[in-house]
Amino acid sequence: MSTNIRPQQIMWITAVLLLGRLVAVRSQFCETLYEDTWDALVETIEYSSGRATLCGFTISGDGCQGSGLGPYNVYFDVLVACEESFFESECIIDCPGRHFNVHPGASLTLDGLTLSNSRDTSVSVLEDAEFLAYNTKFERNWNKAGNGGAIRAAAGSKVSLYYSDFVNNRAPDGGAMYNLGTTEIEGSNFQHNDATNGNGGAVFSGQNSKLDVAASSFDSNMAIFYGPAIFDGSSIGSSSSSEKRNNIGCGNLSGGGIS
Repeated sequence: MSTNIRPQQIMWITAVLLLGRLVAVRSQFCETLYEDTWDALVETIEYSSGRATLCGFTISGDGCQGSGLGPYNVYFDVLVACEESFFESECIIDCPGRHFNVHPGASLTLDGLTLSNSRDTSVSVLEDAEFLAYNTKFERNWNKAGNGGAIRAAAGSKVSLYYSDFVNNRAPDGGAMYNLGTTEIEGSNFQHNDATNGNGGAVFSGQNSKLDVAASSFDSNMAIFYGPAIFDGSSIGSSSSSEKRNNIGCGNLSGGGIS
């Protein structure tokens, strides 16, 4: 008994086999969460000894922080990178709690993630801690009671932001970022961020802090008082070489430390 296989069937079988091989190859470069939940993310980071390259995922709704876990507390050097997969091209944390606390002596590096909808500052960087974000998006993060909608950096901390986007973040001071440490920003975009009751629509940099900004854009940010793009209250001195337009408040840049 013979079976005739049509050319279309051969093409379909070949395509399925090829896709399977490609997915297998891709999986060698990124780790897939066993489910799109906060618990699975934390377990995967811990299992990878703090060096996690993840395939695309979206954590939101019921998948957010549960069981009293709260934010991920970083006590050692942690790197979380997103690798585009065939099924999801983004790594998205869309959760209302704080996403990360970086503790003294530790560092956190994020590469290619999206952090959104925190209502308690997305990333808090404590004294003597370091945070680096590369090609990462911070969107719709708010803090109604505290400062820094997306990032709050304590005195003595170090923050580096490269080629990242800050969109629609809000806080009383420092709609996107509240900086009391040393911060370097390069190639990043700040749009529609809002200091709802104070200064620094996009970035607030406080007394004795240091802020260097290069090749970045500030568009349509707002502050109730001063510095809708950047407010710098430092006497140390900071520099900014970036494009600023359509920002609403008293001066695009405000403060004694800006040069």
